Amino acid sequence: MRVLHLLNSDRLSGAENVAVEIINGFDGEIEMAYSSSMGAIEKSLNERNVKYIPLRNFSKSEIKSVVMGYQPDIIHAHDIRSSIQAVRVAKKIPVISHIHGNHDDMKKASLKSILYMLASFKFKHIIGVSKSVVNDFKFSRLIRDKCSVLYNVISKDRVIKGVKNDSIEYDFDFVYLGRLSEPKNPSRIARIASKVLVKVKYAKFGIIGEGNMVEEMKEIFIKNQVIDRVEFLGFMANPYKVLSQSNVMIMCSRYEGTPMAALEALSLGIPIVSTSTDGLVELIDDDINGYISDDDDDFANKVSSIIIQKKLFERLSAGAKEKSIDYTDMKKYKEKVLDIYSKCLGGKDGSDKL
Repeated sequence: MRVLHLLNSDRLSGAENVAVEIINGFDGEIEMAYSSSMGAIEKSLNERNVKYIPLRNFSKSEIKSVVMGYQPDIIHAHDIRSSIQAVRVAKKIPVISHIHGNHDDMKKASLKSILYMLASFKFKHIIGVSKSVVNDFKFSRLIRDKCSVLYNVISKDRVIKGVKNDSIEYDFDFVYLGRLSEPKNPSRIARIASKVLVKVKYAKFGIIGEGNMVEEMKEIFIKNQVIDRVEFLGFMANPYKVLSQSNVMIMCSRYEGTPMAALEALSLGIPIVSTSTDGLVELIDDDINGYISDDDDDFANKVSSIIIQKKLFERLSAGAKEKSIDYTDMKKYKEKVLDIYSKCLGGKDGSDKL
């Protein structure tokens, strides 16, 4: 079997990490390649030994050329644009559409949701990373029969290895890991973090990621006179030591699937405080491995309590590690992916196609 993972983005983020986990998980068992727009992603893929087929641009002709050259048995397309483009060039090759986020414009009749709905008739299978990704889609009744929910998984060994490979010592009390762009609501993160920093005078906040809202965040920290205890670390290929040496991770996303950053934090025993967003509601058990809060003051108070109260952190940390067990079982995850691949190739259990 030969599988082509098709992605639009040119840098490593949530969906891209999922594709890499699948490719590395099947290393030596199934031939797989990663194809996306050229960019910073190439370095990340080389570091993780992933076969990479770059696209000069994400056009039909470029993708068609890659498909003709690689001749995959399955095209595994990640997210909306990749899925739509895949069916334009696939012909008889089965296309699996893997949706990683619960985007706002997929919840209503928009150009994106309508195009995806039309493309969905040609998908062999659709994977959603959370129940909300499937249920909230405007035309969900038309795709439900070919959908399954497959929660993301991470390699705990990879995360632990990342911690060991970083010789730097960090002293952040709480952190954020993710893009600094509108879907992640970085301005709200800055407002809440400022409240924490005002409340806990010794606390330090680390921000891992890059995006177009860095200056807006800085202005909020300056306004609240706490900028001296905030550090923007930028993109980090290995953020795991930073995570492991903090007390809590915060998230305020407008929409999510099952965010890889949250899974990585839980695997390291780091509690999460988040707004009630999509897949995070399924990940966070209130007062067991973190908290869900939609009120900024309450949110800040919960983060402050975890920083200040050692016993509370230890209890939530134990809960985080326990919760992560469900999301680090690569063997079970691989079985589910393989079952989807096999059925897409025509067999009831796929054995005749493997």
